[in-house]
Amino acid sequence: MTTLREDRLNEAIRQELNRLQLTPKSIEKMQADWQAGLIVDDLNAQRRSVAAKIEDRQSKISRLADLLIDRSIDQMTYETKKKELGFELSQFQGQLDDLPNPKDIRQERKAYISTLKELVNTYDIGNTTERRLLLRNTFSNRSADQHGVRLEVRSWVGVHFASNPPRNLKKSMV
Repeated sequence: MTTLREDRLNEAIRQELNRLQLTPKSIEKMQADWQAGLIVDDLNAQRRSVAAKIEDRQSKISRLADLLIDRSIDQMTYETKKKELGFELSQFQGQLDDLPNPKDIRQERKAYISTLKELVNTYDIGNTTERRLLLRNTFSNRSADQHGVRLEVRSWVGVHFASNPPRNLKKSMV
């Protein structure tokens, strides 16, 4: 059985990390796409939609109380309907809370760029544990045999290739 020399393994890993690493041009394009604001606009539309649903449920609860006061409905109907509307209201409030904050998105984007523009350097300066962690976070499937090194890129890493994917993003044989 033949083994893969460590220097060849490291070189293959470095080549793949270099291929995945963001270039200044790709960073500019990514930031321009983000400036277009499609994601943030969509989030704002979702926030407005959920907020409108919350307001609607709150006004229904208020009208329900008015109906009870006017004796148009009985106490049992009031309690049942209020409970249903309260449940819906809490679900919509949870949806609103789950929507990411645009400020958080900007911070996550900065961290993403920072991570992906220095993959090779991070690998080079890391100790064995840090390198292993970088490889585990970057590649979902890693194997090496006499035919070479196989590295399967995790989806979060390949996001920036969405419009212009490299030769074979899913499985790369280096």
